[in-house]
Amino acid sequence: MVYDYQLYAEWSLFRRHRKRQRLFFIMVGILHNLKLKAVMLTGEVCSHDIPEVAKMISKKLIDYGMRCMSICIAVTIFIFSAQSKLPIPKTVSFHGLDKLLHACAFGSLAFTLSYWFAADKWLTKPFRYFVVVCLITACYGISDEIHQIFVPGRDASIYDWFADCAGAVLAVCLRLKIVNIRSVSLLFEGTRMNTTIIEKKS
Repeated sequence: MVYDYQLYAEWSLFRRHRKRQRLFFIMVGILHNLKLKAVMLTGEVCSHDIPEVAKMISKKLIDYGMRCMSICIAVTIFIFSAQSKLPIPKTVSFHGLDKLLHACAFGSLAFTLSYWFAADKWLTKPFRYFVVVCLITACYGISDEIHQIFVPGRDASIYDWFADCAGAVLAVCLRLKIVNIRSVSLLFEGTRMNTTIIEKKS
């Protein structure tokens, strides 16, 4: 295709700059995914495109599933915060368990919230979306502590909020790691495509 040769020409211009090469190959992978989207919309799916189309569909299902799960987690946190006492058996209770539960709950919330932003946005502006997701989670943590003031037997604690924020930061760091791994796979995919182009030209 014409755009394949244009991409190869651009790659030759950026070969001395490793960082630009990496971004270039990622863009190749993204363009390949856009091609698959066009194939899906037109309904003209070739046999060799089926595995990649299935992979794209599964990725979309994961994204939408995580988004729905973020709403479910937020509702679950609200429900448990409205209870005077959490249903925790005394046999598994230990000092600091409540802080661990806060970190896990809000870490899960932050991780699933991160899927409201596409992976390419995390690649281009990771710090911005890191801050956005952490701020949303932190604000929900503040509202949760205020909510507990009005629940009999519960009270607000800034240490619980610190645990919420710590869990959110760790969860978003995990999300960034996953996105980086995904970008590496796009890098290899772009390299493979360009290798194919070179072989066709030779």
